[in-house]
Amino acid sequence: MFKQTNSNLKKYFYIWQFFIALCLVSVSSVAQALPRCLWVSSYHPGYEWQDGISRGIHYVLDGKCELKTFHMDTKTNQTKQHIAKKAAQARELISHYQPDVVIVSDDNVSKYLVAPYYKNTSIPFVFCGVNWSAHSYGYPFENTTGILEVAPVTPLMKAVKEILPNNQGRLLFLAANTNTAHKNAKFYKRHFAYNQYQMDVKYVKDSQAWKKAFLQAQEYDLILLLNNSGIASWDKREMMDFVKANNTSLTISFNRWMAPYSMLVFTKIAEEQGEWAAKMALEILNGDEVNTIPIISNQTWNEYINLDLFKAAGIVPPQALLEKAVSVR
Repeated sequence: MFKQTNSNLKKYFYIWQFFIALCLVSVSSVAQALPRCLWVSSYHPGYEWQDGISRGIHYVLDGKCELKTFHMDTKTNQTKQHIAKKAAQARELISHYQPDVVIVSDDNVSKYLVAPYYKNTSIPFVFCGVNWSAHSYGYPFENTTGILEVAPVTPLMKAVKEILPNNQGRLLFLAANTNTAHKNAKFYKRHFAYNQYQMDVKYVKDSQAWKKAFLQAQEYDLILLLNNSGIASWDKREMMDFVKANNTSLTISFNRWMAPYSMLVFTKIAEEQGEWAAKMALEILNGDEVNTIPIISNQTWNEYINLDLFKAAGIVPPQALLEKAVSVR
């Protein structure tokens, strides 16, 4: 009786082992069945714009593909040697990972990776965060599509004219000395000219140079603050106090994180860039030819107003703007 029972136990044990192995094989097969997606970013985690793109990409793609990420970190390290090294590492990752589709965010990945190495190859690429124009890097290729990043200049300038109806139309563009800033300057100058504004440009490398330029900028009607990322030794509290104590001109920006230093901010939405790029990637994974998916640009923006800075500068915003914009500090 005992021998028979022991034999049955062994039998059930082997059946149970087989069942577990079958389940593991099934789970493994499902995991392997997911398509491979790769996201190559120009910047680094913790940078607010990139983090927003990340949220958009993950919102759409999580559970739909195996998503791997590579950051080139070209905002904090802008040397040619670093960029070349990161581009080479990204190429090696693409070669080994063999993704079914690659999402690339912001200008530097397109400039240093896609354009020189993957033009019209068999690997489909979807870009996002490319400022203003896709033609800068030769796009569109046969294997690329994406979403452009276009600043809401016209609606912002409409608000500016309501705030300062009699200004002289002089604007200073103050920015870090980066590739993106130089590209933006060209397009901003053109768009502001459409709105009867003459735009001068000042690039700086550190916070002390920024302060000096900001004081000189007080002779302008408008100061456009592009970004503080890429400016060395930036201290948020110190710079907030400096701007509040020394500014009399209308300060504007297109980046949400510049609201502590800007009276009026009309922002592009990073999540929109990430979501659209991810949706395009899904279309490609579902069988659509990449060159049949049209390149688009962002359609939405948010509006913010810093009342503390308005008050410190003695400028009164119109009631309509107060009712519409989100108040920030």
